[in-house]
Amino acid sequence: MEAAELQAVNLGATVISNSFGGNEDNTIAATDAMYFNHPGVGIFVSSGDSGFGAEYPASSQYVTAVGGTTLKKDTSTALDGKSLGSWLSKLLGGAGSGCSGFISKPSWQKDTGCAKRTVADVSAVR
Repeated sequence: MEAAELQAVNLGATVISNSFGGNEDNTIAATDAMYFNHPGVGIFVSSGDSGFGAEYPASSQYVTAVGGTTLKKDTSTALDGKSLGSWLSKLLGGAGSGCSGFISKPSWQKDTGCAKRTVADVSAVR
């Protein structure tokens, strides 16, 4: 599937959207830049469907990993308009997130919760 990235870039794509992923392993860091490092091309990848646990290529430092969430009203508390405490966040279909085991943390990620690349970069509320 990674070869499709190269083909899209070679054909002039400036934005690529992917909805595939799989388990990380110790081979991904060696080929990550070859398939996904294309300055000027926005590459967006689904963060996965497995809940916590980074998937590749969402864990690539060269892509924007995109997840999703939905909010559900917690009927056991009153909504006072001042706090989000009255809302519960529920992952949409177990959207993926987590810490890469193999990809280095990009310089722009400043979180301290993961020693390596953190997934996801963007999450939309449905």
